[in-house]
Amino acid sequence: MYLRGEVLPAIDEMKLELQYNPHSYGTNLSIAKCLITEGKLQEAIHYFVAHLQHYPTHEETLYQIASCNHKMGLLKEAEMGYQALLYHHPNHAEGLFQLGLIYQQNKDYEKAKQHYEIALQYQPQNILLLNNLSVALRNLGDHEAAIQKLQECLKLDPKSTETILNLGVTYLDINNIDQASYYIDQVLVTNPDHTYGWFKKGEILFRGEKFEEAVECFSTGIEKGAKFREIFELLGKSYLRLGDDEEGNQCLKEAQKLPSVVEDVPTLFDFETFVKQIKHMD
Repeated sequence: MYLRGEVLPAIDEMKLELQYNPHSYGTNLSIAKCLITEGKLQEAIHYFVAHLQHYPTHEETLYQIASCNHKMGLLKEAEMGYQALLYHHPNHAEGLFQLGLIYQQNKDYEKAKQHYEIALQYQPQNILLLNNLSVALRNLGDHEAAIQKLQECLKLDPKSTETILNLGVTYLDINNIDQASYYIDQVLVTNPDHTYGWFKKGEILFRGEKFEEAVECFSTGIEKGAKFREIFELLGKSYLRLGDDEEGNQCLKEAQKLPSVVEDVPTLFDFETFVKQIKHMD
């Protein structure tokens, strides 16, 4: 373990070692791990691949190559990497989970479901896995099974914000407004800065044609950092329904400049992290 400021000199030292001993066991792997801590994922892959040339079925190396590509958003390369990992290590739960996430991102929910279910054989109490399985089930139209998985999550962790939020989203998807409101309100009670919670609460009010209250919720979410297309779209539509065409059209115009956020929460990253990543965008 290296202290802050020691990583780069350590990398240089290990690279020098490789020049004199290119077959040094583990040096490529050590360099790659250090590069990951520095955020240099593409360069890290180079050293993982070099390690793989000597140890072609090495479990951690196969996983890290796929994971680095995944983190860089190179989904096709990541998919191939996880498939290579699972070919040699079919019971790798994290690899199964991450490959399922890629299928989920690509909206191939049947394949995502299959991989989550296999991963759960090895990690049956993994709340993140159960949550994502519920997302796949919801998108396949099996809301009853999705809710059942989320109830399992609540038994494991009654305070899980992700689970409570997902329950609210799932009930809203089948237009069970009372249950949706119950769970979304729980999210906001425990975490009043949860921007996605404010968005969904605003959506509930919008569906109930309570446009002034919806505007308050959407505006609160935006004030707390939400900067994604859907919240501005519904805010704009709420203003239009209230007769404020100028403000409504301005919000709709702003929405077109912003990224969209999928309702599959949680997935690769939690929603609050997504908000932080795009917060700086104008």
